[in-house]
Amino acid sequence: MSAHWIWYPTLQPGTPPRVTLLMTWREGYYLADGSDAFVRAVLSEVGVREAVTRWSFQRYRCSYFSPDPEETSWDDLWPLAWKLSAELAEPPSGLQVLREDGRRETELTDDTWSAQNNPMYARSARCLVLGDFEDAAALRAARADITAALPAATLDQGFAFARLPQLQVDLGEHDDPWYQAGAPEARVARELCQKHGASVFFEHTLGRVVT
Repeated sequence: MSAHWIWYPTLQPGTPPRVTLLMTWREGYYLADGSDAFVRAVLSEVGVREAVTRWSFQRYRCSYFSPDPEETSWDDLWPLAWKLSAELAEPPSGLQVLREDGRRETELTDDTWSAQNNPMYARSARCLVLGDFEDAAALRAARADITAALPAATLDQGFAFARLPQLQVDLGEHDDPWYQAGAPEARVARELCQKHGASVFFEHTLGRVVT
């Protein structure tokens, strides 16, 4: 079995060219802080071989990837996920957007992971809420509502299955007790996404794209 999943590679609009993607555990647990070599290897797996000028590899808890959206255990509802953002020297010529499955397996492991640097035992993580919309107009409406309700949130966009506009809501760093108490700001963000027709869990989005 492969160690990790790579999700939703997206070329962001604007300059400099920026590619984003998400990563989660599969059978392995070897993701931590990222490194130059690891970032280049991940990008290469989705067809990006252009020079990277700047990158970040942020660790989150993200309910979108929960295997069971009705899960009551807080750490199962909020599994760890990572977001890679990489600025490139030139636009990528071979980016694989993973239209059919939305994700791909990888055997890559992060060389910054160690028993002493194991995010499984971290007591806090940034919070990420994802919403997959039918069209850009619905996403814009949700974005406006979330900006008004949660002005401290940082918003980015992507695409689920290379075709559903995706809103990515970064709610900043929070400790475990905040998640255990129900992650109230995240609940607001999810509800506002759903108000505009978004699915906020991968399993729900998958049901939409395969029917």
